[in-house]
Amino acid sequence: MPAFKVFMFIGKSGSGKGTQIEFLESRFKNYFHITTSNLIAQSKGPFSDEAKKIVKNGELVPSWFVIYLLINQLLKLSKNKKTIQAIFFEGSPRTLIEAQLLDQIIWSLFKVKPIPILIDVTDEEVRNRLLIRLVCKKCGKPVPPELLSAHPKKCSYCEGPLVKRKDDNLAAINNRLKFFKNEVVPALVYYQMQKRLIVVNGQGSVKEVSQRLLKSLKSKKIL
Repeated sequence: MPAFKVFMFIGKSGSGKGTQIEFLESRFKNYFHITTSNLIAQSKGPFSDEAKKIVKNGELVPSWFVIYLLINQLLKLSKNKKTIQAIFFEGSPRTLIEAQLLDQIIWSLFKVKPIPILIDVTDEEVRNRLLIRLVCKKCGKPVPPELLSAHPKKCSYCEGPLVKRKDDNLAAINNRLKFFKNEVVPALVYYQMQKRLIVVNGQGSVKEVSQRLLKSLKSKKIL
């Protein structure tokens, strides 16, 4: 069985993080995919209802609650670490402190350092993608950009109806880009200083990006 790995896919909204995670997951038999939005949606407790309201309003849940959820999930996974080949984080960390804490937690539980991967796209590309993005109302998966020209009506995964997200408007998109620059970039610099960050050009088709990702990971003997 391949050596256990933890991958952290980071990128601007609409960069294609989830799509590339799915591509990489296909190379592992036993893995776990962690998304903050799913953890919040499934959470129960005193602050959970408030956190869900924050998400519904298109705002960001406080880091302390995100870390709390991630710690609980990682503790559960650590009990089965002998059978899991990989853990994939989608969109985490979001801040420098999250990056630093996750490094400590993952090392304590699994004795490995996470592999941070930036799917890099321009701000202009983000705006172009998100302003026309369609997502499944049932499972939440976005339609790949190259399929939008065919004007699909149903999700290719679960056949659920396709809708446009309310927060995929120019003002909200610009706010997300501003957050990425102010909060996420310091986490990227933290990884760069340690020469750990893998940067993959996210422009182009899904297949092209996947090929670049695979080439980068193989060149660094990660796969």
